Amino acid sequence: MAEEDSLLASEEEMFDEPIMGQIRGTSVNIRSGPATSNRLVVRLDGGTEVHVIARSGEWYFIGRDDTYGWVNRDKLRLPAA
Repeated sequence: MAEEDSLLASEEEMFDEPIMGQIRGTSVNIRSGPATSNRLVVRLDGGTEVHVIARSGEWYFIGRDDTYGWVNRDKLRLPAA
């Protein structure tokens, strides 16, 4: 499990309030940073609800329970604006 503070850097865009999102796909890799080269933190099943906390390009920083990590936009369903 990764800790939130150690996974965020100053260049990420933090949201004013976390928004709810949902994992899209099956067995989606959640990473320690915003790239596929970063280490695997956990795998989440499709449909899992997560808190979306920040964004860096096409990657989103998410949290669920005490687990935090990064997921690509293609694997995340966000609410309509």
